[in-house]
Amino acid sequence: TQYSVAVAFLRHIQLVLSHSFMVAFRRRLRKFGTKLAKTMASEAIRHPQKFRRKMGQVMTGLRWLKYLAPLIGTFNKLLGNTLDLIKKFNQERQAKRAARAKRTLMNEMTPEERQVYVATRIQSSFRSRRARKSFHALQLLKGKTEAFAAMRLQKRLRVVAAQARLRVLKKKQELKELQERELKKMKENRGKDGHLDAGERRRMYELQDELNAQAREYLGKRMLLRPNTRFAVTWKILFVVCVLVEITQVALKPMIDQHFAKKSKEPVQLIDILENRLVPIPIIEWKSCEYAKKALEAEEVPPVLKAFHMFKQEKKVLAAEKTEKIWYCEDPYTKYHSVFRDFVRFLLRNTINFMSIICFMDVFVTFFTGELNPENGCLIPKPFFTRWILPGLTLQMLVNPMMASVASLTFRTINESFRIGIVRVWRWAFSFFFPLFVIIAKTLEMSVWRPLVKEQNTFSTLS
Repeated sequence: TQYSVAVAFLRHIQLVLSHSFMVAFRRRLRKFGTKLAKTMASEAIRHPQKFRRKMGQVMTGLRWLKYLAPLIGTFNKLLGNTLDLIKKFNQERQAKRAARAKRTLMNEMTPEERQVYVATRIQSSFRSRRARKSFHALQLLKGKTEAFAAMRLQKRLRVVAAQARLRVLKKKQELKELQERELKKMKENRGKDGHLDAGERRRMYELQDELNAQAREYLGKRMLLRPNTRFAVTWKILFVVCVLVEITQVALKPMIDQHFAKKSKEPVQLIDILENRLVPIPIIEWKSCEYAKKALEAEEVPPVLKAFHMFKQEKKVLAAEKTEKIWYCEDPYTKYHSVFRDFVRFLLRNTINFMSIICFMDVFVTFFTGELNPENGCLIPKPFFTRWILPGLTLQMLVNPMMASVASLTFRTINESFRIGIVRVWRWAFSFFFPLFVIIAKTLEMSVWRPLVKEQNTFSTLS
């Protein structure tokens, strides 16, 4: 009841504010419109030809603005994704080139040379380690201040790291003991009383929050995809193709509307044009197969009317039999052609759906794709502004072609929730939809994304 009253109060405030804003906006718009109408009427009466020419220029400019605005935005998106694709492609090519040179060097070696190469690498590593130790010992003997400071700093950092690992381990053990103690008390009191006291419960919650924050930071690094992997390059190519299709649709929309406006009152989609151009005509409608169509029409006469149309039916059948039959107008070729038409239509429909899925999922793939540090080549997350704002998650959600459908569905859901009852919908969502969403997200993360990232990153690192 409290939540319902609070929602109703907030809804009333929102309606009052929106009504006040709309009244003020309409008043200002009416005032501005009246002033503009007087100015335009005066200009039209005094200089009609000049007024007509200016209005034509204004309408032409508005039409060009309506046409070029989405086209420029899509071209900007295409340019950014193309530059990103070129960068990732070059990184992947350099990694493949290095891996190919390494494999070629190893394959050209005989087994004896390979053993010598491995032994030489081991000896080189051992000698370099001894050389470093000797250098450090020499620095100690010389007594340089910088060397002593560096060694003390390294030793201190190692001690701090070991202490941090020990603290995390102790916190995990403490949290485990508190959870086991709480579970034991609940079993002893059958879930009614006997929970931990306020201090222990607060300590348990603090440990959970702290360890969860550390785990999220660690898992965030584990979920980053290297930009020079084969999956990242292939995904970026698919998305660039989707953007090209979107540009084509936006650029050809005026011509499509003008060409098909007389034939259909409904808006024509790109999929309809592709089906009209790519799906072949049925064989039965070909001019060379008219005899088969006539024979089919003769066979489709209802049994009740056969007595009245017997003579016409026999005449059509005889005419069809006298016509020379063509091999591609007969079975089973007509069935094969029909199956091919259904397959092409199915492929076109699902290709459009597949492109929609790619455009929607590109937001998350781009967000979880890291970048390589130019100094040491390590995988690091993108900077905050680049990852979250521009050209990060916020801009990707604004310019993504699937976000219009998502926004429409969201507003429709909100309006339906107010009609049903926002508190009731919130309870349904909190008890069913949110846990279901978390389960689906965790399943996709653990079963799809993290294995994919691990496999791609490991392959890229090894190569």
